[in-house]
This record gives sequence, structure tokens and C-alpha cells, in this order.
Amino acid sequence: QSETIINAVENGAVSLYYNNTKRFETNSNGIYVKGTVQIEEESGSEYYRLHTNGYGGLEVQNETTKVCEFTDSSTLDFPDNNKIQFGNSGDLKIWHSGSKSIIDDVGDGALRLRSNNAVDISDSDDVMMAAFNKDADVRLYYDGHKKFETISNGAKTSGNHYITGELYAEAEI
Repeated sequence: QSETIINAVENGAVSLYYNNTKRFETNSNGIYVKGTVQIEEESGSEYYRLHTNGYGGLEVQNETTKVCEFTDSSTLDFPDNNKIQFGNSGDLKIWHSGSKSIIDDVGDGALRLRSNNAVDISDSDDVMMAAFNKDADVRLYYDGHKKFETISNGAKTSGNHYITGELYAEAEI
């Protein structure tokens, strides 16, 4: 019994088969691949593999290590210690070490968080740590309790105040 190796249609698709199973096909949109795609550098010493993960996603591997995975249409998953890097010199890196999440800005400029209204920082239990409101107050919290707040004419604090060194004031206290 003969096996199909290649099927070519004039002005149409070309299909390649391995062991009588279609693995590669050209179509009007580009190509279709069933299985794993391996991309090697010229020397063949390093390569990347692209393959489906079995539940609708796409996994990218460098040799045998997972680099990242598109787990579904809206999620890109990186294993611990794999970094997302931005900038020509890797000026901004974001990653998770396994025990902490890290945003590392090593560029010449400042790291800026921007918002139309406010930036809130809270812990994993959604307990407020700091709040920065546009054209308004800044609040700092300790264990979820507000301890410092800027107001239109200065600042308010709550709790005990411990000062080491000298205290200088431009008005009477």
C-alpha cells in the first residue's frame, strides 16, 4: 500500500505528509502545521520549538526548557525566573522569582506609574498600603490603618510619633 508524501494542487494548496499524516499545508492565509515546529539557528547549536499544549494553547521551548506559554486567547504564562524584557538594552525587566515579583528598571530614566485618577498599593489580601490620588491626597497605611495623609494645607498623621535627633519647626508647635 502506498503512502501520500506530498499533494500539490495547481494554484492552490501544497500538503506534506509524514507516515501518511498531513503535517504541513499551505493555504490562502499562510501555512497550517500539525505537530511541533522546530526553528534552529544556522549552526544548529540552539533551537526553539513551538507546539500546542494539548488544551488550546501554544508553548515556546528553548531546547527542553519552557520559555513561555499562551495558555488561552488572553493569557501569556512565564515560568518562575523567566523575564519579560523591554528596551534596546533590557532597561526594564518584569519577572517572578518563585517567592517574589520583581519590576527592575535599570535604564537612565525614572520608573513611572501613570493613572488617570489614582494609584493604590495593597497587599495580597487587598489591605491598603498606600494611595496616591490625582490632584488630591496621598495616604500611607500601617497594617491597613491610615497613619499619614496629605491635605490641602499640609499633612495629618495619627498615632504616636517617635523622633530621634533634633526637630526643627518654622512655626510654633
